[in-house]
Amino acid sequence: MMERLVAFKVTIADILSARPLGEDRFLIADTEVSRINLIATVISQEHAPLETLLLDDGTGQIQARSFDMVRDITPGSLVLIIGRLRSYGAERYVIIEILNGQILPGWTVVRRKENPRTMGHQAPVIEEKPEVVQPEEVPDQARELLQRITALDDGQGVPLDMILAECPERLVRQLMQQGDIFEVRPGFIKRLE
Repeated sequence: MMERLVAFKVTIADILSARPLGEDRFLIADTEVSRINLIATVISQEHAPLETLLLDDGTGQIQARSFDMVRDITPGSLVLIIGRLRSYGAERYVIIEILNGQILPGWTVVRRKENPRTMGHQAPVIEEKPEVVQPEEVPDQARELLQRITALDDGQGVPLDMILAECPERLVRQLMQQGDIFEVRPGFIKRLE
């Protein structure tokens, strides 16, 4: 009987920077990895031709794919995935073996504290000085910006440059931090629905 391989706790940045060793083996921080254990937020979901989830854990974004129907998972859900790493050309993705959509938000904090340097990546700590924002102007500006993004989005996202030409960068940053919008791919933002 074959022994099941260890599912290493990794970040998406670890996966994206891993060096391929073979068809389903990767080198992450001097450790050979085939299976991963990942906690991330579901950004979007597609049902055809495969069940595909776009995941974000704060260090990057990656797709997770499954041949089975994924139920009760919606954008914004926090999930724990155990799966196999795969690579096709330059694209990296995860084949889902186990999917748990009942993860509480506190587990992201626990995961960060579980020896964050184990797999070679620690999310950078960015200290920003908070900007003074007039409380009465933010809700109206934010609401208008969200409506504008919704109106411009053709399903592929809205160019960030177009939005930044119309509104202050601090407002876009604030909406991203609150989780109202996200970067669907580099340079394009989308409203979380």
